[in-house]
Amino acid sequence: MGKKRLKIYIFVAVLAIIGISSYMAIKYYVYGEVYTSRPEILAGSDLDRIMQQHEENIYKPEKEANQRPYSVLLVGLDSKTMDSGRSDTLMVALVDQKNKKVSLLSIPRDTRVQIAGRDLDKITHAHNYGINSTIMTVEDFLDIKIDYYAQINFEGFQSLVNTLGGVTVDVEKNLSFRDRITNTQFSLNKGTQKLNGIQALNYARFRDDWESDFGRNRRQQQVIKALMDETMNIRTITKINPILKDIGEYVETDMDFDVLAKTLTKMKNVSSKDVYSIPMKAYPTTINRISYVTIDQDSLEKVKTYIKDVFDGKNPVKMEE
Repeated sequence: MGKKRLKIYIFVAVLAIIGISSYMAIKYYVYGEVYTSRPEILAGSDLDRIMQQHEENIYKPEKEANQRPYSVLLVGLDSKTMDSGRSDTLMVALVDQKNKKVSLLSIPRDTRVQIAGRDLDKITHAHNYGINSTIMTVEDFLDIKIDYYAQINFEGFQSLVNTLGGVTVDVEKNLSFRDRITNTQFSLNKGTQKLNGIQALNYARFRDDWESDFGRNRRQQQVIKALMDETMNIRTITKINPILKDIGEYVETDMDFDVLAKTLTKMKNVSSKDVYSIPMKAYPTTINRISYVTIDQDSLEKVKTYIKDVFDGKNPVKMEE
C-alpha cells in the first residue's frame, strides 16, 4: 500500500471516529437531558388494574415502530414543571418517513372521554394522573398504539421559538386579550409576521371567541407547521444540538435517539406543505352544567381507520372535511 493511500485511509478513519464520537456525545449527554423513558406503571394502581384489557383492546400494527410510520403524542403543558398540570395541547402526529408525510390530529382539551382507569371527564384532566394516564386515555379513545410521546411546557415552547429566531405566521385576525401568563394586555394584528416565543404561545392558546377550542386547535397546528418550516435548515444531529441544550429542561420524550436521527435525515426536506391536518368533527355540549366537547362517532371511526391505514403503509387519501 502506498504512503499516499495509507494517509487517505488514516484521514477517513479519523473523521469516522470523530463523527461517531460526536454522535455518541450528543446521544448520551445532550439528548440525555431530553430523553425520559416511559414511567413504569405501579403494581396495583388503577392503570395496572386495566392494563391487560387495555392492551387487548387497542390496535397494534404488526411491524415495529422503526419499520413503519410511527405515532407521537404531542403534549403541551399549562405549567412550569414537567410532572404536573393539565395538557393544554394534545396532538397525535403520524410520521411517514417512506412517503415523506406527516399527519396531525388535534384533540380538543375539553373532549369528554373515558379517562384510563377512571370516570368520564375532559381529556385534559388525564394528565393529572401522569403521562401514562394521558397516553392510555388517547390510545383507548383512538384505538391505536402511541409509539412515543413528547411533552413541552410553556417556558420550553417560548424558548424553542426564541432559539429559532421566531416563527413566521399568518395571523388570522386582530387579537387583544389579557395574558394570564404575564398578566399584561396582549395584542396582535392580522397578517403575516414573525412571532417571538410569547407571541406564538398566546396566538396558539387564544380561544376567547365563538370558535373556542376549535379555532385554537387550528391555530396550534398553524404554529406547529410554522415551526417545521423554521427547522428545515437545521435537521441534522449536530445542528439541532444547540436547541436540545437550550430546551432540555423543558422537554421530555421517550423517542429513541436513533429514531430521531433517522427521522431528521429522511424528513429533512419536509415542509408545512407536506403536513396534513386530519379533520375530526366535534361539537360543544353541556352536561350537568359543565362544558365539554363531544366527538361525532362516525367521524371518529373514519379517523381511526385513517390512522390504521397510515400504520399499515397504505398512504390513505385525505378525509373529507
